[in-house]
Amino acid sequence: MKKKFSILPLILLGCLVMAFQCDDDKQTLFGNNVQANLTAPADFSVGDTLWIRGQVSANVYDSELRDSVFDPSYEFSSQLSLSELVQVSPDRTNEIQISDALDRFRIINREGSSSAGRCSASELRILTELDQENNQYRYEIGLVPREAGEYILHFYSGTGIRNNDRNLDVLNAFNTGASNPSLTCRNCCSGFSLDVQATQSDFLFSVD
Repeated sequence: MKKKFSILPLILLGCLVMAFQCDDDKQTLFGNNVQANLTAPADFSVGDTLWIRGQVSANVYDSELRDSVFDPSYEFSSQLSLSELVQVSPDRTNEIQISDALDRFRIINREGSSSAGRCSASELRILTELDQENNQYRYEIGLVPREAGEYILHFYSGTGIRNNDRNLDVLNAFNTGASNPSLTCRNCCSGFSLDVQATQSDFLFSVD
């Protein structure tokens, strides 16, 4: 007489293994947003330097311990795009066309490091560096323009701009008439909407 083989124990074992894997993959560390400060007037010249200084507490929140801890494996970084404001869209007066502009700038890594992002023509990823006291992660990156134009720096989630004045009057040259113009990309950069009233992610500047 043949013995019956039950697959139920195998199913239960598989579910148990998957449960442990899910627990291993669960995020337990949460860091603060990087705070960036940009030192440049609305108008400056080719060859001048726009400095981006970022800082964030080195401690992260551990949801398992329910406490703030220092974990050197946690990586703090900023993601941004650099684009040129080109012209108002011919068929949509509430849109401004933007174009990739990272290659129009020389990059200086004074503290921390930087590398091209997914869209290498417009996106930059900046990695922080731990200070000597292990209290903060910081970076200091310089952008030196090679060409004149009107530009916008757009920071993605995870970074906030500390500047009260983000030079939004640079948009006046484009006369869109829209309180929140849309910025549409002509190349590989990402299009996004600009909230003029309460933007926390965008910084505009003109280069003469």
